[in-house]
Amino acid sequence: MDTELLDAAMAEAVRAESDGLPSAALIHYERVAELARADLLPDVQTEFVVYERMRLRPIAQAAASRQGELLLARGEPEAAMAIAARAQRLDRCRPRRSGSPAGDPARCRDPA
Repeated sequence: MDTELLDAAMAEAVRAESDGLPSAALIHYERVAELARADLLPDVQTEFVVYERMRLRPIAQAAASRQGELLLARGEPEAAMAIAARAQRLDRCRPRRSGSPAGDPARCRDPA
């Protein structure tokens, strides 16, 4: 995963939305999704890498959530649902409506 490209794609998506260009933003959110398909260095458990993963997951989750919203607004509910499911998987620590608490160690721990 190229973290600089991911950060840049997210910044471009936000900029496009600020400029009132949701279709352009959607392209950048899709790029974030492509870049975030795999965890950063999944076999490395050094402190820096673990913290960087913790920083990137919410970014990828926010991008996927917004991507789903834009797809829904465009009239593509099936695609939006698929994106929403991925967004939910990306951020394991965020509380869910089902009542799972934030910070639940079973959900937040970095996979070994």
